[in-house]
Amino acid sequence: MSAENLILNGDFSQGETHWRIYLPPGTGASAEIRDGYCQVQNDASVDQSVLLEVGKYRLAFEGLFPDTTGSYVNLALELSGYRQQIAVRGGDDYSPYALSFTVTDVDSNGKDIFTLGLVGKLTGGKYRNVTLSLAANN
Repeated sequence: MSAENLILNGDFSQGETHWRIYLPPGTGASAEIRDGYCQVQNDASVDQSVLLEVGKYRLAFEGLFPDTTGSYVNLALELSGYRQQIAVRGGDDYSPYALSFTVTDVDSNGKDIFTLGLVGKLTGGKYRNVTLSLAANN
């Protein structure tokens, strides 16, 4: 049995639903979500925020970036103060990425705000199969 994916529409099958797209003015940035992937380039970003409880979580995704562009995935936990960037590698096929992190601080409702940003630099590339699951309760 697989763990519940806490990222809504992490397979991008519902287009832009649950995702926010940011295109900085004057940069030529573009973002497209279709056919099970999100393509970003020229400083475009696509993000989503999720409320998480105390516990250990695992984020996983795949990236296809033909060139080494400086593109990355940005993670942030507002109350726990956690910040992390995962640089994506260039290559001819999708590469898997995974990272575990722990939520330690929550508000009076028992939640912390987790924000995930998929960022494309220069020629950019594609993200797909974005999952976030609870690995263990504390």
